[in-house]
Amino acid sequence: MRRHDKYLTMKLNLIKTLLLLLTISIFTYCKTRIDIKPVQQTSKSVFITGEVLNPKPEKNTVTIYVNEILSGDQKTYVSLVDSSGKFQIKFNQYYAQDILVRYGDDAFPIIIHPTDSIHIVFDADKILDKDKLAKTIQFSGSSADENSKLVVFHSEISKIFIPWEQYCLYEKEKSPDEFKSILDSLKTAKYEVANEFIQQGVSKELEEWIRNEVDLDYFYWLARYPYSHAKFNNTDEKTVVPTSFYDFMNIKFLPEFLNNSKSIDFVGRYRAGRISSLMVDEGKLYKLDERWAYKGDASKAIISTILNSTNDSILKEILIARQLYKMLDMREIKVFEKYYSLFEETVELNPLCGSLFST
Repeated sequence: MRRHDKYLTMKLNLIKTLLLLLTISIFTYCKTRIDIKPVQQTSKSVFITGEVLNPKPEKNTVTIYVNEILSGDQKTYVSLVDSSGKFQIKFNQYYAQDILVRYGDDAFPIIIHPTDSIHIVFDADKILDKDKLAKTIQFSGSSADENSKLVVFHSEISKIFIPWEQYCLYEKEKSPDEFKSILDSLKTAKYEVANEFIQQGVSKELEEWIRNEVDLDYFYWLARYPYSHAKFNNTDEKTVVPTSFYDFMNIKFLPEFLNNSKSIDFVGRYRAGRISSLMVDEGKLYKLDERWAYKGDASKAIISTILNSTNDSILKEILIARQLYKMLDMREIKVFEKYYSLFEETVELNPLCGSLFST
């Protein structure tokens, strides 16, 4: 087998194992919940076709952005818009989640499922104005009613924001408690809009997506504060807040979080913020001259901290899978093989794990 093919096979096996673990977790969770669609262990095709009314010659592509749970990366799929405004895109998907549809400088979210076939018609002259887009966009095929309502909700919730320049000033000047208070007020205002919208009648899936959109957005921007505050003030991100600042992230990672792509951002911030901060406290990550260095085996330090400090099993599985994926991306095959068997055991940790990663 060629070296490149070997990496691809390992990545595919890692994806399948993660999906198997997620399926087990969701099945366990769903014993009393029959409305959550299961994760597919094999990807299924999604077809998105459409028409751009009043297309602009200089804007001749439609782009789909899909965030990936395993790597944390964003995949892009592009279609040319022909002279009559038509476009079509096909890609594979394992589970339901939101994606972003972009034309020119503007975009809107939709929810897709494996095997979906969705047709979208929108006016290029109205995409800049979210209200006008919500009133004129047309969906047909799979999840048409759900996505029509999602675009309307997106137009309404987008009105609740802090101007970017002011927001950056808050990140720079406010203390952690002061900044949290600002985000708390913003979240309360968004919840009022979300609850009012839900009361008008939406599917259970869309209701959960809307509530998670508000919560996960709050988690993301609060977790981003140490990085931004340190950058604006030329200080160190890992020492700008105490580890207890990240306690809000040690949540129960519900299966329906996967439907909202902001859950992927949450996982990334959890790893970069909470896990790194804990490793500093534990002495596994320390300042060496002007850089941060790991004490001993970096992978062992990261994975042991994830195992010892992350209470939720789904979040734990995703975090370890991401660390293994990073090993493959960096061509650290021997390191990957050393820790891969542990990943397969993370649904029910056994005593071997405790001895392997004991500090």
